[in-house]
Amino acid sequence: MTKIADIAHLTLHARRTGCLTVMDNTFAGFHNHGRFDIDIFLHSLTKYASGHGDVMGGAIISSRDLIKRMRKDVVSLGPTLDPHAHF
Repeated sequence: MTKIADIAHLTLHARRTGCLTVMDNTFAGFHNHGRFDIDIFLHSLTKYASGHGDVMGGAIISSRDLIKRMRKDVVSLGPTLDPHAHF
């Protein structure tokens, strides 16, 4: 069973305590994230954008500053798609 937490309450508490917020938006999709005060959104392109399991990929959506701070680590961890993944 999938349960949805009170996201507005969680983000409010996170702001009060100085925590960064991250939301895995794989089930919700790309269009259902704008109304919450979230710092980083994660999307599985494999599950949502393709739907067939024939494409491997993901997306990180965040502010320019946070992306810049993450860039070195993210590139080192290997998020670059295989050049043959489009076939």
